[in-house]
Amino acid sequence: MAAQKLISNLANLTISENLLRHYLPVQYLLFRRGLIDASPMSLVQSEIREVIGGYGAACRA
Repeated sequence: MAAQKLISNLANLTISENLLRHYLPVQYLLFRRGLIDASPMSLVQSEIREVIGGYGAACRA
């Protein structure tokens, strides 16, 4: 599966804080607060939760 290959490839790299801050600002703040780590899987899961939360809020409105 392509997603698994991508996660596997990214797991071998260190994602800089500058990249996090620029492209994933919410995850960067969560990382700085110690609520998530900077692993690819944590970043992906956090972003998915953020997007789903937005949809959930829109459905409740």
